[in-house]
Amino acid sequence: MRKVLVSLVVVGLSFLSVGCKSKNTTENDDAAKLQNEELQKQLAAKDQQISSMKGQRDEALRQLSGMEQRGPAVTAPAPGGDTTDTGDSNIEVGRTAEGFKCLRIGDEILFPSGRAEIRKEGEGTLKKVADIMKSKYAGHTIRIDGHTDNDPIHKSAKIFQDNWHLSTMRALNVLRFLVKEGVPADKIYVAGFGETRPVDGNDSKTHKAKNRRVEVTVVD
Repeated sequence: MRKVLVSLVVVGLSFLSVGCKSKNTTENDDAAKLQNEELQKQLAAKDQQISSMKGQRDEALRQLSGMEQRGPAVTAPAPGGDTTDTGDSNIEVGRTAEGFKCLRIGDEILFPSGRAEIRKEGEGTLKKVADIMKSKYAGHTIRIDGHTDNDPIHKSAKIFQDNWHLSTMRALNVLRFLVKEGVPADKIYVAGFGETRPVDGNDSKTHKAKNRRVEVTVVD
């Protein structure tokens, strides 16, 4: 009987020992599983970061390739950015909308309101323009650009159909004056832009006055 009891005790202790080991193994397995899941999350985050970096690199390479094909970027100088001394406060050195260099003259010195005939006061300014064209831009093609504000034609409606008509006739009279002063006739032509290329807003008298102008433009 004693041997039987001893055997039962041994068996019981064995079961207890196995149960403890099983419990410890389960806990270890759960911890390992959690650790593995955390590592998987970290790896996924790293993969996403690497993918994003590759995308940024590829985009930078595409932009660089496009820049090489287009050549170096050219930034047009801002109007009025040239420091050339014209010797006349009525002449502003600037740039056209296309980036061409030009001499800009306001209409107040050149023309009566709503008219295209050149004022006597403006002839001295145009003579200086002619001298500059002949000395600094000999051999270049010159375009005379006429510009207006956006006010419709009223007083001179019987003479000019619209602002394009007025701006073109003003440019043409400037061209004739410059040719008379010695600018080669085969290197000069006119363009009338009317109100379509303002240099300022047409929201005040001051701004409108800036838009009414003639630009003697060097196009090559």
